[in-house]
Amino acid sequence: MELTKALAEVAITGMFEGMQREAEIIVSALQYEPVNDEAKLSLQALVSMSSLRYQEAVELLAPWCHTNDTAMPHAFLALSLWKTDQLFEANQLCESILNQCNDSHAIEMAEEIQQQLEAQ
Repeated sequence: MELTKALAEVAITGMFEGMQREAEIIVSALQYEPVNDEAKLSLQALVSMSSLRYQEAVELLAPWCHTNDTAMPHAFLALSLWKTDQLFEANQLCESILNQCNDSHAIEMAEEIQQQLEAQ
């Protein structure tokens, strides 16, 4: 489990350092490790978003988000919806996060997205 966590951290760092391909390879390898589905999904979405492939992130996240409790992947979906100009859907999802989610990071992200939506 420690190796899995370290690999995930390396992948995230790589994304921010411009090593997209390397991050994608690590995230792909983690798909076969005993990591919970939410973490795997979040990592995949982060790779897509860091490569500005927001529609890909929407397609990845939407099915999971429609069948699971509100959590961080919902905030990633809201961000991706906003970035693909699906503004109404992004705002609705932010409202859902603010009303139903217990994750402070997801709530903070939803609030920031709503502020950006209001500024448009």
